[in-house]
Amino acid sequence: MKTLVFFWSSGQRPHECEGNELAQIHKSPYRAMALYSTILSQLAGFVLIGIFLGRWIDGKCQTEPLFLVIGILLGLAAGTLAMLRTIRFFDSED
Repeated sequence: MKTLVFFWSSGQRPHECEGNELAQIHKSPYRAMALYSTILSQLAGFVLIGIFLGRWIDGKCQTEPLFLVIGILLGLAAGTLAMLRTIRFFDSED
């Protein structure tokens, strides 16, 4: 039995979908949510690690804002690199 479904995508005219294509369309929102949550957790995690390590080093060395700023910048750089690797990984699965 062949089931045809008309699916609207991003304001374009409807097109016909069959079995696997319909499953891929319905799976893509979950895939997008997984990508966004991974990126968010990586960026936030690396920045928070940089903040706490920078504050800890500042407390030990009595150099109040220096290592905090360095930690934030290093956390942003590490989070950005992790984000780029994650996006490449998700793109390679397509």
